[in-house]
Amino acid sequence: LLWLWWFPAIVLAINLGMALALGAPEQAALPLPRWVNAAMIAGMITPPALLIAGMRGYGLLTAARGLRVALSWPGAFLLDVSGVLIGLADLIAGKRDWLAITRAGAGDTGDTGDTTGNTTGNTTAGGAGSKRMRIGQAAPWLRMQIGRAGPWLGIAGLVAAGVAIALPERVPLAARACQILEADTHPWIVPASELPGWCDEAGGTPGRYGQRTGSFTGGWLEEFGAQEPAGGVPGAAAPPVDPARWEMLDDTFPCNLAKFTPRNVLPLDGGGVRLRLQPEQAGDRALTAASIATPDRPDARHLYGRFEVTMRAIRASGVLTAFFLYRFDPWQEIDLEFPGRDTTKALINVYYNPGEAGDLYNYGYRGTPVLVDLGFDAADGLHTYAIEWDPQEIRWFADGALIHARRSGQPTPVPHLPMRLHINAWPICAADLAGPLDLTALPAAADVRAVRLSRWSPPLLDDALGRLLQRPGDWRDQSGWIQPGR
Repeated sequence: LLWLWWFPAIVLAINLGMALALGAPEQAALPLPRWVNAAMIAGMITPPALLIAGMRGYGLLTAARGLRVALSWPGAFLLDVSGVLIGLADLIAGKRDWLAITRAGAGDTGDTGDTTGNTTGNTTAGGAGSKRMRIGQAAPWLRMQIGRAGPWLGIAGLVAAGVAIALPERVPLAARACQILEADTHPWIVPASELPGWCDEAGGTPGRYGQRTGSFTGGWLEEFGAQEPAGGVPGAAAPPVDPARWEMLDDTFPCNLAKFTPRNVLPLDGGGVRLRLQPEQAGDRALTAASIATPDRPDARHLYGRFEVTMRAIRASGVLTAFFLYRFDPWQEIDLEFPGRDTTKALINVYYNPGEAGDLYNYGYRGTPVLVDLGFDAADGLHTYAIEWDPQEIRWFADGALIHARRSGQPTPVPHLPMRLHINAWPICAADLAGPLDLTALPAAADVRAVRLSRWSPPLLDDALGRLLQRPGDWRDQSGWIQPGR
């Protein structure tokens, strides 16, 4: 029963400690309705306040006793409640077996004893003996108090260590104007009106920041250097990308006005690849484009990490240059795109559908897009962009500056399934997004100089605690609204 008090108190204390450490008082409250937070705090404060008020009324309150009350009040309160319940039961039963309790005063005969002898002894000792006696008695008392407080100090130390270990790194958000575009309206998407301040005309308001948990290490750097001859045959044309790491796509999709073809992926002088977009008939498409992606294999998909590219975008109305992570069934996606009609802006988007691999949740065609000012023109030269993705937050960077961040629930949950990494340039059917297609600007090409991938590692002890607290069973089987009858 003590945990009915202690558990929420510890959770509130940890949440408050992390909010103060991060300088974000708005995060001190748990993500619950305000009245629930208020009721929990009132429930934590009222019992010890009553105990301390009672002790003060009886003249028993000292600093040491106040500290003991603060550390042990749940048990004391339970005992008090138990006593009241026993007394009420006794009263209702009609026994009224109450006992009068009094405290002996200084004038009681029991205290008069050998007053003269004690006085004489103290006088004979000359006062110094009295001080020595009090000092000698203080050491055992101090040891006793430390012994009593030891378990509580240990718990407080564990809580402080847990907060320190879990404390995310603050990444300052650069001042960039941010415009919310029309988004999908599914149950797992929070309306922008419910998230004031996360993206507005002052998207980089001072005090806003990303919260990086864990670390990004290892991985590989891809500079698209010279490859081995195709099939290992001397004299054969070398592929522009490493087939073990990349696929050159040969397909299309409904809103793509072009067909991707491997012949539009070209080697770039000095290293890198060029993604060409040109007028060329290919089936029912009058244009061809280029796209590369990590292989569609389980061992080549990515779950969390830092994904960095050095590239130059295409400046042409109606064209998107894109660097993104993507999967289907269920559809999840993290985008960093450059609309060709205004390459001074980045189109940042997240598509989220719940479920696990194979679940047919593929709703939404807009996602949750925003336009963010870059502070430069992405088509004027090579710039470095990055997406950092961990279980709690997604962060987007341009030339090392954090330009946008989304925590879980702002406005969607963070995608949680492995995805392929894609880089492409293509003409989009949505003129309201990238502008009407300008055929006079074609052919055109985007340049990709290098790609760096880093693995994400969870914070210290996080993985062990996650396994310890994980409940058995498939969460979908416990959720009636997700594919009933699986």
